[in-house]
Amino acid sequence: MMSVMRKSLRSLAYRTPVHRWLGLGALEDYDKAFWDEKLAGEWKPYLGGTISVEARNAIVLALIRIYAPQANSLLDMGCASGSLFRTPGGEGFTYTGVDISDVAIRVARQKSPAGTFHASSIQDFQPADRYDVIVFGDVLYYLMPEVALEQVARYASHLNDSGIVIVSMKRDAKSKVIFRLLRSRLTFVNGIIYQEKIEGPDFKLREDSKRPAYLVTVFNCHSN
Repeated sequence: MMSVMRKSLRSLAYRTPVHRWLGLGALEDYDKAFWDEKLAGEWKPYLGGTISVEARNAIVLALIRIYAPQANSLLDMGCASGSLFRTPGGEGFTYTGVDISDVAIRVARQKSPAGTFHASSIQDFQPADRYDVIVFGDVLYYLMPEVALEQVARYASHLNDSGIVIVSMKRDAKSKVIFRLLRSRLTFVNGIIYQEKIEGPDFKLREDSKRPAYLVTVFNCHSN
């Protein structure tokens, strides 16, 4: 009961300025030093790819084939080891990956020498080119909702005509608010929700912090 109440209160807080006063989702624990330490240590296996990441990559590429079949250039924000580029179908793009972690970018350059990689936060990176597709892979919920919207809008201005934005986020209170804000600014096209299953075959989305459900969505670059 308390867990449900806390989730409800957090969801409510993210819809108002209260979340800033409470410090919900502040970035202090998610800076470059944090990610370098984690990815060099206990989270190092993540850079080799996980079932959820591989599933997301496959979904992202399927959405691109359907909604941007002529796409040639791709900007991958929160690229980690650049696994999207190495997923079958991803190697055909002129690929630029950006991640806040030097550790992740070092691995990405080793594994994918044909790609272009930059170590930078979402807020600090300044795109020098235009792209057919911009992907935000499970990174926006580390930002405050209004900051996430501001950054997606900034990046969307670097899309070519008919370009698309793809956003993937786990199911939590902040992500729901961010998706709502994105839909108020951009045009929602389609989305796919998925969750890893180990208990057995069923169609229930479980409340599981270790194996959350994820929503991968497509938006076009035209404002509503």
